[in-house]
Formats: sequence, C-alpha cells, structure tokens
Amino acid sequence: MVPQWQRSQFVGTATLEGYELAFVGDSATWGGGVATVRRVANGVVAGVVWRNVDFEAMDRYEGHPYAYQRIGVDVQLDHDRLGWVQGDPFLNLRCETYIKVSDTYDALPTRRYVEALVRGYEAFDMGEAAEALSVAHAGSDRLFVYGSLMHGLGNHRHLKGATWVGPALTSPSFDLFDLGAFPALVEGGARQVFGEVYEVTPEQLELIDQLEGHPTFYRRRAIDLGEHKAHMYVLDRARAESMGQPINASEAQIIDWSRYIKGR
Repeated sequence: MVPQWQRSQFVGTATLEGYELAFVGDSATWGGGVATVRRVANGVVAGVVWRNVDFEAMDRYEGHPYAYQRIGVDVQLDHDRLGWVQGDPFLNLRCETYIKVSDTYDALPTRRYVEALVRGYEAFDMGEAAEALSVAHAGSDRLFVYGSLMHGLGNHRHLKGATWVGPALTSPSFDLFDLGAFPALVEGGARQVFGEVYEVTPEQLELIDQLEGHPTFYRRRAIDLGEHKAHMYVLDRARAESMGQPINASEAQIIDWSRYIKGR
C-alpha cells in the first residue's frame, strides 16, 4: 500500500463509498486473484491517500491502461487521522485510484496475498479493515474438488497432507461434463455438483494448477459454497462440448462424479 516513489506524502486514511473490494483474475506473481474495487450499492472500501504521486511511474507499475485503469473517485478522509492537510481540515477529496480491467472473473486471493494486504492495513493502524479482510478470506487456500482429486479416486494422492474441511455442494448453476478419464465443471448450467473441500498449502495449490493445466486448460476460479469460499477449476463450455458430453441428471439434480463413474 506504500508508494515506492519517495516524494509521495501521506495524507491520511480514507473510505471509498459505493464500491467493494474484489479479487479477480490470476496473477502469476501471487498465484491467485488480485485486488480491485468494484461499484456496488452500500459498499465501502478502506484505503490510504497520498499526495505528490508520480503518476507516470505509478501508471507503469500498475500496467495502466491495459491491466489496471486509473480513474477519479471521491473519498471521505478520516479527519482525526490526517497526516498532511493544506489549510483547514477537510473530509471529502477527489483523488485517483486503479481498477482492474483485463480480468472480469472473480478469483480467490492466495493466503500470502491476503497477508500482504493485511500488513499494509496494519502499517497504517487500520486494524478494523485488516481484521475484516482476514475474516473474509480465512479460507483463501481452500480448494473444492469434484472429480479425480476426490477421496478414493486416482489423483487424490496430490492432496496428501491437505486438511479435510468437509463435503460441499455447488449452487444449481453448473453442468458437469464427462470427458472420459475426468470430468469438467462448466458454469452456466442448472445442476448442483457434489464435491469435497480441502485446506491446501500454497505449494500444493501450485502443483494442482500444473496438474489441471491452469490457466490454459482449466481455469481456477472462486466459488461460494455457503459455509466456504474456495478455489475450483472450471472449463470453457465450448471446449467441454468439443471433448465430451454433459452428464444427464434428469432424475437427480445433484451430480456426484464418484458415484457416476461406478455405473458408467
């Protein structure tokens, strides 16, 4: 959160109303989703304001306008925590921020990325924001598996040492395709898919990314499982249709790959 250009000066902590903190895309550096802000009713994002920023250098650092886009926003300064003001203290300020533009899909941040953001909040005594972020992403390294990585199936060995969290069901908004030796979860359907949730290490997640061919074959996305938010791997529908067939679940909306293959 601290600009790398030394002539920037701290103004104060602030809140951005009408936005939420979101995590999108896939960062090769961080291994998961990265932060952006997104418009949402009644949303609030905590942050820090700086002055005398070298925007030419900052634009290069953020990848403006291709990865992030710099936009103007109105923020509300915490008047009792201002570092620098000119004249009388003020509350409202027009400033610049960066929003992610190249990735539109939600993705969980990895634990180490969340920890880096938490350290940034704590550096400015923003304990409430740090705690909220930590709680919201306590399961950042949880993984939802629905195919050959499940217990008793061929690739489960790749989860050796992972912590079992529990069984889980997706919302009824997916299709599961039979690709032969393994399935593919595809968004935009009307089925619930059964799976298992594990707490994995960053090293395990990286190895499973390689196993799943992320991001060139499967793509790791975020899924809200009610009690859990987790990583999951999905396949593009056109590719799934070219490689296999959707599993017919006319008799039961819930699809369980481990049961399906026993009767296949």
